[in-house]
Amino acid sequence: MTRGRLRSAVAATALAGIFAAAPIALAQYTADPFFESTVQLSQAVGFELALQRLRIVEAIDVPFDDEFAEIVENLTGPDFERFAGTLAGIDATLADRLFEALDGVAEAVEAGEDTEVKELLPMANSLLNEAYDLVIPPEIQSDPAFKGAIMAQLLLGEGGVAEGLEEAFEEEWEFANGWGATQRIKVLWTEVRDLATPQQQADIEEMLAAIDEIYPSPEPPESLAGIDPEEAETPAQRIVGILEVVVDAQLYSGRDQVRLLNHLGITAATGCAHYESGDDQLGREVMYAVFDHYAGETTGLGALIGLFAPEIHEEAMEAFEHLVTVEEDGDEGGNADGDDDDSTAAPVDDASVTPVAACEAVIQALDEGRAILGG
Repeated sequence: MTRGRLRSAVAATALAGIFAAAPIALAQYTADPFFESTVQLSQAVGFELALQRLRIVEAIDVPFDDEFAEIVENLTGPDFERFAGTLAGIDATLADRLFEALDGVAEAVEAGEDTEVKELLPMANSLLNEAYDLVIPPEIQSDPAFKGAIMAQLLLGEGGVAEGLEEAFEEEWEFANGWGATQRIKVLWTEVRDLATPQQQADIEEMLAAIDEIYPSPEPPESLAGIDPEEAETPAQRIVGILEVVVDAQLYSGRDQVRLLNHLGITAATGCAHYESGDDQLGREVMYAVFDHYAGETTGLGALIGLFAPEIHEEAMEAFEHLVTVEEDGDEGGNADGDDDDSTAAPVDDASVTPVAACEAVIQALDEGRAILGG
């Protein structure tokens, strides 16, 4: 089982090579949020993606497409799981109410109940924002470096601007995620815009205008013929590059792959400690953060390990599948006919592989991967 929609090995390796060749960039900025706030940023992304799905639901007219309903199901899956344990520890009642509200929205969308959806959305949004402020205090949310990291993830990560268009060629309603992420990025940009020079402001706003043209609405176009799947990638990457300077923060965690692997190993160890103490929810939160940086769309790390040591990458992915929800396909490069068969898979419930054992297997694979890359 593999992480679906990984970039091709060649593209990922090129990206990783660029990052690895530019270690000096690590010293250019004051803040390093993906290393300093790894789990908190993953939690924040969970809230952002959940709010994004509600934003899309509100903008879409019935009848809801079946494929769109599958995207909304993530509200109570990976979105909620990224922060569920921490929220329950702070306010268990709120955690239960939020889950019920999100589940209600997902079920109403699946059933095509437009009236019920409209009734549930205000409560779901209100509870999500209340929970967001409890798990990620407003003073942290307002920090420019933290905000820049969220923007970078929404621009380049799973469910974001660049990936929304690319993934729409496999599942058309992924397009809506690109639109939803764009709306949030525009809001966040207004909150850090005053930190930018006039030229930086003009450059980012030029790129935002280009992205707006790609995503004029959440509805996918009738045909994607003639559209470059990577069309949103260039403006998204340019924005992140400028944002690094604007918010004075390192926003590419994969520039030094060995450093990243070492950090992920240390972070994963805290997740293993949670599993060992029986707190699987908190362990899962940590492993989502580790998984994002290993197999997500922003670092190329997993694909790079898969290229040089496929058996180590396979071990890592098999371990992750026991811990977090993943997007899977039959073969990382697609099926034999060249087409992906993507689906969302919840953590595997296999009594023979305990969460502790799976977590330790992740750490071992990360250690072996670091050795492969010369760390």
